[in-house]
Amino acid sequence: FNKFSNFMDATSLLIFLASISTWIVMVYFTEEVLKIQTSYDVYENLDADGNWLKLANQGLGLQEISSSMLQVSQLASAMNMYTFLNAINILLMTMRTLKLMDFHPDVGMITRTVREAGDDLINFMVLCLTLVFGYAMMGAFLFGSSIG
Repeated sequence: FNKFSNFMDATSLLIFLASISTWIVMVYFTEEVLKIQTSYDVYENLDADGNWLKLANQGLGLQEISSSMLQVSQLASAMNMYTFLNAINILLMTMRTLKLMDFHPDVGMITRTVREAGDDLINFMVLCLTLVFGYAMMGAFLFGSSIG
């Protein structure tokens, strides 16, 4: 790992493997989550004159619903992790592609120019992102969480 690009390649491959394993876990959990029932017997008798919120079977139905919702929550967390890993990996693969295109004379001129101007580009990006973030915050404060 004497160069940053080698570290970037290895990181990209490791993230790719983590993404595959996350997908396998998601497929396994999806199979479990799809076994959720459409209705649960939570209350004993809703048509009773009194005590109509009495739980049936000492609350077993409520525990089953809670367990099912926990599985759905874990599946959503796995999907968020999968999306995050793929977003990072796409960025790293784009950088790897630019690195691999460096051998061509015409394309290499562009990649070498971007590499030499890296410090100035980073300064510009920090300034630009600061302005965009400020306008985004202002829009969120003015218009709220939804525009309708």
